[in-house]
Amino acid sequence: MVLVAGLVAQLDPDFTGVLLLAAGLFLIPLVLLAGAVFHEGAAISAAAVHLGDWALKLLILVLIVSLWR
Repeated sequence: MVLVAGLVAQLDPDFTGVLLLAAGLFLIPLVLLAGAVFHEGAAISAAAVHLGDWALKLLILVLIVSLWR
């Protein structure tokens, strides 16, 4: 959360910037869960649920922090 707040404070994004920042930060869990599916044999359905959860959390967090500023 501190990382997201710091990025929003430095970048001061508009709504398009918020979406781009959330999409960029989404790459981190995407890579982690892709590695779990390919190398550890985790279920794709479980990974998809977690990816959706991460996407919503990141978008909401970036929106809240950017509106709070």
